[in-house]
Amino acid sequence: MAQYRSLILRQTEHPFSSSLPLLSDDQKSSSYACANCSSPLFLPNTKFASGTGWPAFSSAIPGAIKTKTDWRLKEDGKWVVLGGSLGLKLREEVVCGRCGGHLGHVFRGEKWAKVEEEVEGKGVTRYCVNGCSLVARST
Repeated sequence: MAQYRSLILRQTEHPFSSSLPLLSDDQKSSSYACANCSSPLFLPNTKFASGTGWPAFSSAIPGAIKTKTDWRLKEDGKWVVLGGSLGLKLREEVVCGRCGGHLGHVFRGEKWAKVEEEVEGKGVTRYCVNGCSLVARST
């Protein structure tokens, strides 16, 4: 049910609620695929501990995902569609490149000292992904 809510209804799982551990030694040797269509999405060396409660990756497999502007915002427990120039920073949604299932959001330009350290200075892009949208595959 959590996979359906995330992948199809585009909902975000609660932080620290995923059955997919945020980071462990055995997961450093796992790649991550879409839980809906099994398309490979993220390589093990791109996963890092962000401390946010969701799995985080510094990059995706080229061509595996698509991004689009997320015009939705949750306000008072209800989703509202943004329009016009409200001066709000819109989120960038991440979806599976094969099936279009909602994975999470990507945040660019964040100042994460740990991220830069763990991805060897390759930048501060963070793919914040719902754990229930992924399955780990041994490499």
